[in-house]
Amino acid sequence: MPVLGRTGRKAISAVLLSIPAIVMFLENASIMEVTGTFNWLPNDVAYHVLEVQNWVEGHIRPLMFSPLNYAVFSIASLGVFIISFILALLAGWRLRGSGRNSLGVFFSTFLSRYFIGELAVSGYGLFIFVLFAIILTAWLPDALEMGNPWFISGTILYFLSIIFATAFAYPAPKEVGREEHPKTRHLVYGLSYPGSWGLIEGADCETMRRNRKVNADGKEVQVSLLPLYVSMHYHLTGGPLEHLHLLVTREAHLESIDPPKLRKNVKELLRTFFGKASECLKVSFVVRWPGETPEEISAGNVTPERKVQVEFVPIRDSNNVREIFKDIGNSRVAQLIDENSGDITFHLTGGTAPMSIAMMLHAIKGDTHAEYARQRVFDVEPEKLLLPVDMDVFDLEDLVRELREYFERRYERG
Repeated sequence: MPVLGRTGRKAISAVLLSIPAIVMFLENASIMEVTGTFNWLPNDVAYHVLEVQNWVEGHIRPLMFSPLNYAVFSIASLGVFIISFILALLAGWRLRGSGRNSLGVFFSTFLSRYFIGELAVSGYGLFIFVLFAIILTAWLPDALEMGNPWFISGTILYFLSIIFATAFAYPAPKEVGREEHPKTRHLVYGLSYPGSWGLIEGADCETMRRNRKVNADGKEVQVSLLPLYVSMHYHLTGGPLEHLHLLVTREAHLESIDPPKLRKNVKELLRTFFGKASECLKVSFVVRWPGETPEEISAGNVTPERKVQVEFVPIRDSNNVREIFKDIGNSRVAQLIDENSGDITFHLTGGTAPMSIAMMLHAIKGDTHAEYARQRVFDVEPEKLLLPVDMDVFDLEDLVRELREYFERRYERG
């Protein structure tokens, strides 16, 4: 099947789901039995509409008084059900298992994640809402009251077709093993307080790669920038890393927030860090200092094999999860998540705990990845130090409970 965008899949699903409704309209000829209904139309148009009416009343209406009443609708619904089910399987959804790509998981999250979510943002959501409303409030009650098996079976198949067609509109996420740690093009990292950054100058490439403690006046000290280097090394070595997005805070890194500008000592320490990283990783860094001209940093004794763009995300309050979440949401990172969430990794080790929480909340979106460096683990290779974090939310019961309790708390507070 050719690659289709989400809009194309929604269009195909909408056309497919329109067929039973059109058949029902034609089969139930009583809708068109009042000739005067179309008198307001132009003469030529009214003539053709009345021709259709007469044909329906002559060929289809008689079925209304036979045991085959609604048989055409039922057959059309069965055909749409089969096609939508096959399309859902072709979109990657599986019948068995309980993983992210199982139809069971899709069914359990359909109402909250797809139906309600789509209703709020797209015409397709409104379309399936109208179909659900017609089926559940009109057709199904009428079918049960009439006791017509064709009508009942057709309505149920039509209802299920909506779910399977929507599964086609939203292809299944690729099944990723819990131990797999994908390498991505974009890395988001929250910078910690720059107290130990100066020790980078005395560190060699192996020390940085293996996250070793550095000797400072006879005392072994860990450097808060090394997890950043370890993550960069992992995503660059055989990986596609192209952009580094650094979260910098007003309290620790910024001289001003409006407009954002780094403190001089922070800028110099980062310049030293990128110089060392360029030497070790054989890349150059195009650093877009806030409020300044971009600067390319590369070690003089190596020929860079590729360039990594470095951008900064100013954080106004490093202790307020809601504000940090908004600051990230207003940055280019949020746009990248919308465009291709699978190309982004949030590294959760650096920064304050509220910064890590805010990054986790963004990492839930789409196929975005998250990772962290194992705590109090030193002198190991990046593959053993970094651990992936599964941030997907598929437990509908927990999600609904949290939403209910949230609204209850809001109500109690007035």
